[in-house]
Parts: sequence; C-alpha cells; structure tokens
Amino acid sequence: MTTPKLQLLGPKTLHLCIDMQRLFAEKTVWHTACLPALIDPIRRIALARPGRSVFTRFVTPPTAADATGTWARYYSHWSSVTLDRMAPEMLDLVPELAALVPPDRIVDKTTHSAFCTGELAGLVAEERPDALVVTGVETDVCVLSTVLDAIDRGIHVVVVSDAVGGSVEESHRVTLDHVYPRYNQHLEIMTSDEVIAAWH
Repeated sequence: MTTPKLQLLGPKTLHLCIDMQRLFAEKTVWHTACLPALIDPIRRIALARPGRSVFTRFVTPPTAADATGTWARYYSHWSSVTLDRMAPEMLDLVPELAALVPPDRIVDKTTHSAFCTGELAGLVAEERPDALVVTGVETDVCVLSTVLDAIDRGIHVVVVSDAVGGSVEESHRVTLDHVYPRYNQHLEIMTSDEVIAAWH
C-alpha cells in the first residue's frame, strides 16, 4: 500500500515537542543519552515558525503514594524521580528550548500521552491544526502514546526522524522503522529539513 505524502504543511500546523526536560537530559534514572543531539533540529523547527510550538513536560507526583492505579507501582519502581526525592527544577525544559517560551507554549502532563490532561486536547480542538509535527523523547514511550492519541483524533501526524530518540536505541529504531509505518494512512515520517521546507 502506498503511503500518502503531504506535499505542504499548512500555516495552522502545530509542532508538538515531547518532554525535552532536564529530567531526561541529566544523570537521572531516566537519562536519555541521545537527547542533546535532538536539541538543534527541534530548535530549528521552532524558530522557523515562532509561536507554533507546544512543549510538554512530564510532571511526576510528590510521592509514589500520590499516584493511582498502576502508576503507584510505576513510581514505587522509579521512586528517585518523585518530587520528594528530586529537585523540582529537573522538570524544566532544557535551557536551549526553555528560551523559546514565549511565544511558544508549555503543556504539562502526568502520563505518557500529552493528551492525558485535556489541556492539549482543548488547544487542538480550538486551533484545529492542519497537521501535528511531533518531536522529542522517547520515540517508543511518550512520543508513541501521544502519536496514537493524535491518530485516534483524526489528526495528520508527522514524526520527525532526526528529532525523536529514546534511551534504548533498538526500541527507538524498531518503533521508527516498523511501528510508525503501520499507520501510514495517518502518519508520515520526515526529517527536520523536510518539515521546515514543507511548512508554508
């Protein structure tokens, strides 16, 4: 089956950057070694269209006991990232991207998908973007969860191949090369240069 190609990205396109935070950039249990290499392509996309980027932050709970359901088990396992054990500034965006806000925006989330709190869903419902250009970390976790939620809402998704990454290289590659192409009627994969050239 042929993958449809979006020739142009319209002016209402949104760039959604997932979890480019100190929490993942620095030496924590969630350290993602590839993150520094993603900053430049993400920054170039954001600077190409000021005010059209939305940055998410994965906000962890005060303690594992404050989480519900399986999230309580999750944060019992990852207890060093709860806010009673970690400096709150670790939730901040990396400085190079934090400097772009405003005019760009930040949306906080408490689960893997950026649509979980309703703030992003409301923003998307109001702005009705032509497409959602997705960057950030991790390709196979929070980026994937957000992409699937966007697809279920009927949004055309563009995953930027040189601006997503993960802490497990094999899983990142499998998701990018084999999982995302399964959604080829909803999603396409482009490089940052292709996104900037196509965004009109």
